[in-house]
Amino acid sequence: MLLSANVFGQKVTEEQKERANELFEKERYVEATPLFLQILSLEPTVADWNFKYGACLLYNSGEKKKAIRYLKYGVNTEGTDPRVFYFYGRALHLDYQFSSAKKNYQRYVTKRVKVDTRYPVEREIRMCDNGQKLLTTFTDIIVTDKVQISESKFYDIYSSSQTIKGSITVNRDFQTKLDKKKGHIPIVHYGPNAKMIFYSSWGDDESTGKDIYQRIKLPDNSWGKPQLVKGNVNTNEDEEYPFLHSSGNFLYFSSKGHNSMGGYDIFMSRLDPNTNTFGP
Repeated sequence: MLLSANVFGQKVTEEQKERANELFEKERYVEATPLFLQILSLEPTVADWNFKYGACLLYNSGEKKKAIRYLKYGVNTEGTDPRVFYFYGRALHLDYQFSSAKKNYQRYVTKRVKVDTRYPVEREIRMCDNGQKLLTTFTDIIVTDKVQISESKFYDIYSSSQTIKGSITVNRDFQTKLDKKKGHIPIVHYGPNAKMIFYSSWGDDESTGKDIYQRIKLPDNSWGKPQLVKGNVNTNEDEEYPFLHSSGNFLYFSSKGHNSMGGYDIFMSRLDPNTNTFGP
């Protein structure tokens, strides 16, 4: 079902269209969403507006399912921007429809005029393959509760946790120049009497994305220089949100690499205390 014009005689200005398209190309999708909604309400049968509005919805919390409807309209209309196949594939991917997602990713590859590094389609195809394999061993997942809170309040959830213990802190002191440029602030879990801490950073080289670093506590209670964790944790994709189990034996973290099925999945790696390296 498409949006219909709600104000008789109202027109979309060229300035509005240019601004919406500019934000889209800069990947400022959330900011572009209300502009495309307004445009689409007045020009509901234009496939390109359906495509771009649907793509923007993928980046709005709670709107991902809704995105499929608009992207599908773009896919089924001749002459739509070829990127519609990538975003439609992405919508299906997020809905765990891996086989259909992969087909649309492949259609995008055949129709695109040139490679655009903003759309890592080859990686998404691999993630769909991972997802199909991983889901064969899954049983039904039951969601017991959902809570929506502001981003600024997010880490307050953990302040009284009996399971996690310690504290979680946003630490600007650990930012590198590249972190500041990228707008990334390291998040650190300080366990009770912690002798090691772990966090994610761009470091000084963005070629491998964000990686997990560690610091050792020094005799004067300050933290030593950052070191990349050794072993099998870091990949050429982003790693984030490390958490060392209270036993000191296991590091839990999120990664877009390894055999992720798309976006960040959660992984665990065992520490070998003799070599201070992490295993598979």
